[in-house]
Amino acid sequence: MPQLMPEPWFMTFLLTWSILLTIIPMQILALTFPYEPNLQTEHDSATQTWNWQWL
Repeated sequence: MPQLMPEPWFMTFLLTWSILLTIIPMQILALTFPYEPNLQTEHDSATQTWNWQWL
């Protein structure tokens, strides 16, 4: 059974995971968000009351 012989695929497996574990986290950490979250003021957070006309 070829999957029981680690010589052909084990180095490919290790190389692939080493690339994934070193390059991908650096790319994720390099992402920047275009907009910083702003705190809402009290004036903006005031909600309008609903007009329940059918009651």
